Amino acid sequence: MECKASINGFRKTLPHSIDHCGPTAKRISLKAISDLKGLPSASQIFEDSCLKLQKATKAVFLSEPVESTLEELYRNVEDICAQRMVMELYSSLKILFSEFVAELQPQFLKVGFQLSAVAHCWGLYCKKMLLIRNIFLFMDRQLLILDPQNLQIWDLALKLFREDVITLEKVQSRLLCQILDEIHKERCGEAIDRQLLRTVIRMLVDLKLYDSIFLPEFLR
Repeated sequence: MECKASINGFRKTLPHSIDHCGPTAKRISLKAISDLKGLPSASQIFEDSCLKLQKATKAVFLSEPVESTLEELYRNVEDICAQRMVMELYSSLKILFSEFVAELQPQFLKVGFQLSAVAHCWGLYCKKMLLIRNIFLFMDRQLLILDPQNLQIWDLALKLFREDVITLEKVQSRLLCQILDEIHKERCGEAIDRQLLRTVIRMLVDLKLYDSIFLPEFLR
């Protein structure tokens, strides 16, 4: 307690008798400098926290247990943002997102990949991205403050899934063919899974692809 009082009052006591205050001030000053040297640097905080966050993000992608609690991870994000390293964290997250989405491509390019599989993968993808958004919520809110042009996590997730998966030529043509085939079956009186069809069409709406790729084919 004596030390803290001395540090807080250091500037006020400085003008008094040097004989009275000099030695004490010198000891406290050296201790304060020593304490500051022991604090982690901004780069250290970023590296340590980012490592934990990357590990947690990969665990979510792989549907594996996350070792840290949501509160701990949220604090890691806050620590990085407090160092004004929001964009560095965002850049590292974008790389992880891109890698994860690229790993989804082979599934969608498989011959015989059906609408039910598309709906299942889409549902899992959304759940995982929403969980990750909860972890990085503090950063997510800072992005638009820094630059309104930044894509927030959910919008980034949609963009990557749209551009790197669904609009791949083979995936898009097969998907549209299967959707239109289901619609044709229903018009002919056959029983179809309407909920499945709604889910896949809703996916196209969320991805902002309904008007651009589905409607033209549907209205032909």
